[in-house]
Parts: sequence; C-alpha cells; structure tokens
Amino acid sequence: MERVIGRGRSGTVFLARHLGLDEERAIKRVRRTESGFIQEAALLKRLRHPGIPIIYDLEIDENYYYLIEEYLCGESLYARIERTGSLQTGELIRLGIELCRIMNYLHSFKPNPILYLDLHPGNLLICREQLKLIDFDQAALASLSQERSVCYGTKGFAAPEQYEGGTLDERTDIYAIGALLYYMGTGHAQRGR
Repeated sequence: MERVIGRGRSGTVFLARHLGLDEERAIKRVRRTESGFIQEAALLKRLRHPGIPIIYDLEIDENYYYLIEEYLCGESLYARIERTGSLQTGELIRLGIELCRIMNYLHSFKPNPILYLDLHPGNLLICREQLKLIDFDQAALASLSQERSVCYGTKGFAAPEQYEGGTLDERTDIYAIGALLYYMGTGHAQRGR
C-alpha cells in the first residue's frame, strides 16, 4: 500500500500497486467488527457497469477486511463544485444523465433491485470526465431495505423518509438525484435536512 486516498464511516481506502501486473488498485480496509461488509463486497462483485468500480478480490486477516478494487483517479463532484462554484449546463446535463443511468442499473438489477441510499457529491467521482459511484456501504437490496435498523443519509441530499423512518424504495434515491442536480446547478445543497 502506497498511501491513504480516502476515509469514510466504515474504513480507510489506500492506493496500492499490484506488483505482478504493475497496475494501481484501491484497497478499502474495514475492521472485521463492521457487520454487513461481506454482503457489501459480494453485492459489488456482481455489478458490471461503467459507472461502478470493478471489484477484484476480498482478503481477510485477523483484524480487517480488504476490498481490492479498481483505482479511480479524478476528483469528487464535491471538489469539482467547490472549485467551479457550479456546473455549466452541458456538463450538468451530461453528468445528470450518467447518474440516472447508474441508478437505473441499480434499481433494475436482477433478481433484486439495489437501493443506494446515500447519494451525495462526495460519493461521486469524475474520472476522465466519466461519473463513477463509490462507497456502497449503505446500499441494500430493495427486498431487505425495510429490515435496516439504522439508515444514514447526508444532510441536504437524503430523502425525508430516511429521517422519519418511512418506507425506503427507489423513490428514496430519486429524491437524492433531484437534490444532486440542484446542487450541481447552483453550487449549494438544498436547505433542510
């Protein structure tokens, strides 16, 4: 592992180099006390979409899980907006369409649709001008989403039902898409929760 490239609620992401292939990889290290991580890794391994990082492997030691995935260079949507203030109309439309395609893929996944449940500008990377969705630790199969005892969301982007204990379904993510489009166009998150 070469260096830390990110930190989140559940773990730390490192940049690493595969010595045999001479390729960069991202390695997400998560404490083994994090319940549900094996399920997250298994779910991600099944996904095949240009807007979702490729998962190569999962390694386990006595203290940690190590999810080995595609290294994505680029900047977060949050960093882009911080730098530019907002997006130009053409870029907003292009990235908005890419986001909708990613979410449509997840919501149409067979045999069970996938809810992402934490769309916000820090979880979207712009890599070579293509949008990539990262950090699936809150994602859930739609059939299991009501069994969750805790549901996180990000202020300004989470749907009201995430705070009020309501039904979580595809509309929860669609609300967040709208909030993200507003953010991309104005440079500001919506007010409220």
